[in-house]
Amino acid sequence: MNHAVALQKREPFFTKRRFGWASAAAVCACGAACAAPLLVVAAGGGATATAILGLLGAGKEIIAGGLAFAGAFAVMALRSRAKAADGAACAIDAGRSRQGAATRGEAA
Repeated sequence: MNHAVALQKREPFFTKRRFGWASAAAVCACGAACAAPLLVVAAGGGATATAILGLLGAGKEIIAGGLAFAGAFAVMALRSRAKAADGAACAIDAGRSRQGAATRGEAA
């Protein structure tokens, strides 16, 4: 018995909502990288820790922001892929249960 499988149109991955979450992660990481030397001093860290953070120089904020942006998209991609796999498994299970009911003469 052949059963027609309806393909659902998938939503695009790059949506405004996902860009918003990734942008928020980038801004938070940028702020954290920028404030790290001040936070070390405020927490009672020594001059060595402050000097090491200061040596990282300009651009560390952009790198931290970029990594957070990419990391946020990676997490969302993995979650989207897991949801798609779960949805496909549910659709297959539903098809099998209908097929089994039809062969036994039961109402689906």
